Amino acid sequence: MQKLRKILFVLMGLSLIFPLIYFYRQLFPERIIPAGYEKYNITPAEYAIAMVGKDIVKQSQGKKLRGYIVSLKNIVGPIDEEIEKLKKDINLALGQYNGWMVIAPEEQLNEIKKRKNEDIARKKSLISAGFIDPEAYIRFQIQGDRIRVDYDIMAEWKWLPGSIENCQIIVTVINRSSGKAEFSSDVSFTHPVYFKKYRNIQQAILYGTYISSGIFGSAFLFFIITSSVLVLKRRKLEKLVPEAMQKLEEYIQKGSYTGANSLVSQQLDFFPANTDFIAFKHRLMVVTKDNPRRAEESYVRYINLGTKLRQNVCLTDEEYDDLKNLPQYLELPEITEMIAKYQKFIEGHNICKKIRQKQEQIRMFIDNGELSKAQEEMDSLYKDDSWVEYKSLVSMPEMATQRLALPSPDNFDNIREEVENRFKASKENVNRAEEHISKGEISEAEELLKEVVKTNKDLRESAENILSNIEKSRKSEKLCLKPEKIGKEIVVFKKDTITLARKARGTPDIDINNLKVSRDNHLKLCIVENKVIAEDLNSAGGTYHRGEKITRSQMEDGDILDISHSYRMTVHICRGREIVQSTLVPGTIPSEMKIDPRDIDEHQKISGLFIEADDRNIIVLAGNEPAIPIAFKSIGIVYEKSGDCQISVKDGVIVLRTPDTSQILCDGSNVDYKGIRYRIV
Repeated sequence: MQKLRKILFVLMGLSLIFPLIYFYRQLFPERIIPAGYEKYNITPAEYAIAMVGKDIVKQSQGKKLRGYIVSLKNIVGPIDEEIEKLKKDINLALGQYNGWMVIAPEEQLNEIKKRKNEDIARKKSLISAGFIDPEAYIRFQIQGDRIRVDYDIMAEWKWLPGSIENCQIIVTVINRSSGKAEFSSDVSFTHPVYFKKYRNIQQAILYGTYISSGIFGSAFLFFIITSSVLVLKRRKLEKLVPEAMQKLEEYIQKGSYTGANSLVSQQLDFFPANTDFIAFKHRLMVVTKDNPRRAEESYVRYINLGTKLRQNVCLTDEEYDDLKNLPQYLELPEITEMIAKYQKFIEGHNICKKIRQKQEQIRMFIDNGELSKAQEEMDSLYKDDSWVEYKSLVSMPEMATQRLALPSPDNFDNIREEVENRFKASKENVNRAEEHISKGEISEAEELLKEVVKTNKDLRESAENILSNIEKSRKSEKLCLKPEKIGKEIVVFKKDTITLARKARGTPDIDINNLKVSRDNHLKLCIVENKVIAEDLNSAGGTYHRGEKITRSQMEDGDILDISHSYRMTVHICRGREIVQSTLVPGTIPSEMKIDPRDIDEHQKISGLFIEADDRNIIVLAGNEPAIPIAFKSIGIVYEKSGDCQISVKDGVIVLRTPDTSQILCDGSNVDYKGIRYRIV
């Protein structure tokens, strides 16, 4: 509002310029302009010539001149088109006196007559005032040789001394017989060209004066109104000063420095002497470094960076530089404190990163079984200076609030204890394995030694040596038997799962050439967690167990599976070291097998199964468990044809039952089966 009042004062002052110029030009004229020309609606030059003509008539009448006078042909002086135009008005002025006759050339006379009606209409006011006699237009005669001229007329014009706009015309009547001047008349006036410019300027100044007067009046009226409004508003704002101070503080707290600067400036417009507002303005300029807009932008960046830091996110290099530059534009203790905290955060983050890397390295050594290296890393960590800094950092309460994910020092003590326990457990496992070997418990010893190999590389070599000795002792124990006549074909699979179906596009393990059996996927048999499971694979004809259609069922020894009511097979489960019974496969003995007499106690573990099918095939599912103690390198199947023997060999693994004596242990490559003569039951 105060600015508006100042603008009004300036506007009122400017509006007085045109009136002052106007009155100045009226009081101090610089041009010679005949007075009263305005009422005749002609130019000052024409009016001046009319006065010259009137003076000529007056002097001619006074001297009672009679006769013929020659019209003016040229005006002596500098060549000027505007002055030359006045020649016609001078000749017309000569014709105003009825005591003589003006003699003019024919072309000049025609021009005068041509202008008669125009001049009479245009200079009607001059005619009414007696300056022009209409009869003067007929007092002209064409110049001829027989007419004796009595008088000559001469006109001269010049610039007035010391003026570049005003000029003077002198008209002289000369008696031709005596050669002397009868009289002369002169008049001074502003040159027509400069008068036009002067007239335009005068009009512009006049219009400007009118407009300025209107502006001045409007501005003055508006000034009165605004002054009244300011008085009322000032009284109202005086009551709201406490609220304004409170609002200013809110602006400062929210970081709206431009709003605070605008409000305090507005209050100072109304209360320039208020000490509270002056002090607040000074404080605002100190905080914002005399740039509220830039300070407000810095406050927004401060809030954004603070939010990111509260989320425990590391700043980028650009963001960190921006954080350090904030005090250049905004002076807040919170910013300085945040910079200091972030520097501590960075230090803690770097230390934490180093400790976590060390922890991951130690954990990697432990997982790889390199316990001695893990122990060395733990010892070097405890001697490192960063460990002391780390422990002091963890104890700082502000680090807990920053949630740096610092691992507790107790975690490293637990890791060290874990390493020591693994060392101790590995040594104990080696000792226990040696005890099992001495007792003949080979499988238990193998499990312990394999665990040592996996968890402790320092004891791996000794454990592997013991395992190698066990393997060598097993290879030297072999029983070789020769097969007799075979009644069925044996198909062996060294895996836990087989599929049975009619082969089309897929590759089932067992191809059943029966149209009622589904193609590619019909039935799946598998050994799972010491159980034999039969699972129907969404077949069309279905699978039946104990007379009921099944999707998944557990099999027992001797159970019969019916496939699509067109293919039946009996399932026999082998536990421990069982083999195919002689009643199912008469005369079938494996061509080569090895038996470890120390592993004859695992009779309850399912080690395989065989299936007696309708098409006189024996399907053997041997499993893939590493714990099976008996393995076969090959199976020989002999078919008798016309007295000849044909041997076919299939690679695989099968589990067979040992003889009742379970003490057959022979060293050699061949043993005569008939020499042993025992019956498999």
